[in-house]
Amino acid sequence: ATFPAPPESALPGAPHVIVGASLSYVLPLQNDWSVNAEISGRYVGPSNITFADDRRTDVGDYAEASVRAGVSRGDWSITGFVDNAFDERGATFSYGNPLLFGNERLLTPLSPRTIGVTVRKTFKSEGDVR
Repeated sequence: ATFPAPPESALPGAPHVIVGASLSYVLPLQNDWSVNAEISGRYVGPSNITFADDRRTDVGDYAEASVRAGVSRGDWSITGFVDNAFDERGATFSYGNPLLFGNERLLTPLSPRTIGVTVRKTFKSEGDVR
């Protein structure tokens, strides 16, 4: 039996390039207040989800960015965020159902732009020295 892929084939679903970076800043203010901001981004290169070129389904090859900004005081914080800020489109995975492989094109899309707010309260246990 022969393997259906040439020896130089890449591992399915594994892009040759993935790059990510983030920058964050925290500005302490008076009375235990602080302001924070963060921007992050990543690029996921293209990949094929199979070894066989005749059933090639490409995923990846997208870049996305996220932005966060918030304030905190003591144990409380509130942060606004935008994930996938430029509403980039792309496929992150394919064929979660092996019974449909080759019969239908199934893709898991990148999450669309998402805007939201997070409110957080940190609880300390007894004896916590933080």
